[in-house]
Amino acid sequence: MFHTSDSVISFANRHTLRSFFLLYGVMALLILSLVGTLYYGAQKEQMLSAHRLAMQLQSESYIPLLRGWLSQESGRLKTFPIDLAYRTAFYDAMGLRVEGQLERSFFNPKRVIELQEGYIHFYIALASYGVGEFYLVFETPDDGLWRTQALSSMALYGGLLGLLLALSGFALSRLIFAPMRQAMALLDRFIKDTTHELGTPLQNISGTIELIDLGQLEPPLRKRLERIALAAQTIAAIYDDLIYLTLGRDLHPQKESVDAARILRERCDYFKQRFEHKGLHVSLEAKGGVVLEVNAHKLRRLIDNLISNAVKYNRKGGSITLTLDAKALHVSDSGEGMSRETRQRIFERYARFSEREGGFGIGLDIVRGIASEYGWAIEVQSQLGEGSTISVLWGAH
Repeated sequence: MFHTSDSVISFANRHTLRSFFLLYGVMALLILSLVGTLYYGAQKEQMLSAHRLAMQLQSESYIPLLRGWLSQESGRLKTFPIDLAYRTAFYDAMGLRVEGQLERSFFNPKRVIELQEGYIHFYIALASYGVGEFYLVFETPDDGLWRTQALSSMALYGGLLGLLLALSGFALSRLIFAPMRQAMALLDRFIKDTTHELGTPLQNISGTIELIDLGQLEPPLRKRLERIALAAQTIAAIYDDLIYLTLGRDLHPQKESVDAARILRERCDYFKQRFEHKGLHVSLEAKGGVVLEVNAHKLRRLIDNLISNAVKYNRKGGSITLTLDAKALHVSDSGEGMSRETRQRIFERYARFSEREGGFGIGLDIVRGIASEYGWAIEVQSQLGEGSTISVLWGAH
């Protein structure tokens, strides 16, 4: 059954699809990072709030001891009160340590509680306790349990959120690309129906022209019939491409030993009238003994489309060079050449880059498909205004 190929769709829209998923992926990572950062910060604040409450309660029993120590004018160094729950220190209004168990000689009086270098510090302004412009600092080591729990929760819920975002992205991509798939399915259906309708009249035209002895006709009439024959040949080439596109992959699966040079000469003879019509000089260098294990019909389609492309985008009076050896087939033309962006898209199905030329934009897609089927590589060399060379490499495979 004829249907729109997913591989063709992915090939023709690879850049768009890649850009969509790249943008969506970056946005998903930003969302996950933001949520993770906010959650981590909330867990840290919750931990600090719990310690702050505990230290605040502990200070209610410790500050009276501190006030008693401050009331003793002598022996302060020996009698500085020690809290059983926390390490403590006494700082002046400038944040400089006066006495205590902490090694920190300075702190920022504007802070209330902080986590620094693995320790939690709680700062209490003693002015409200009638002690003066001094500060009491409590210190306790951070056990890191809150961090372990936060990271575990982030991994679990972040994974679930990431999975949800991935599924949403997949569903969104299908929703976005559904109209494109439908359009391509309609186009494929149109091509199939068109191909079916073209078969009979095309055979009638070609058969009628073949029955006419052009040499017996007057020059004006012969010239007209030659133009009709050329147009019929062009339509026949398009028809062959459409037949291959819709049915050819299934109708010609077998391989055989094919003399590539013979096929190439045969196809050049087939295009002779088109060469002459455009005034093209054709140079053919085909070394004998190049035998390929390939289906002959598919090799003809590949060669025909490369030659047709070289004719279509060539200039009048230009040249085409065909070189065949044991490693590759090179088809060069003296046409307008291609930009880098165009070179990257020439094998996309339905891609056309000149409004002056006809066709459905399927020829080079067929070339790509046949080359891929046999594991051949394709190289494209082109510069604007300097022509193009398309090479099909089979020697390394």
